[in-house]
Amino acid sequence: MPAMLALSEKVIGNATVATFAAFGSLAMLLFVAFGGTMRERLQAQIALILTGAVFICLGTLAGQAVWLAPIGMFAAGFAVLFAGVVSSVLAGASTALLLGFILPVTLPGPVSSIPARLSG
Repeated sequence: MPAMLALSEKVIGNATVATFAAFGSLAMLLFVAFGGTMRERLQAQIALILTGAVFICLGTLAGQAVWLAPIGMFAAGFAVLFAGVVSSVLAGASTALLLGFILPVTLPGPVSSIPARLSG
C-alpha cells in the first residue's frame, strides 16, 4: 500500500489516483481472503476487480447529487450483503466491495474523474 501511494503521488503526480490506489490496495490485501485453488482465487480476484470498477463508476455518478448518494449506498449495500448470503466468495469480499462504492460516493468529483479513479 505505501508503495502504491508513493508511486501514484510522486511519480504519476495525481492525488485522485493516489487515493484510490491506496484504498484499493488496502482492500485487496486486508479485506479479502479467497480460498480454493490458485485458479479459483484468480477468478475471484478478477471478478472483484471488475465489480469494483463498476462500483467506482456508479459511486462517482451517485455522488453527483446529495439526495442520490444515500439511495445509491442503500442499494449497493443491500445488493452486496444479499449476494454474500448466496455465495461464500462474495461474502468474503463484501467489505472490499462496499469500500469500492463508499469511497467514490463520499469523495466529490466530476464524471471526468472516473478514469483517474479507475486507474487507482
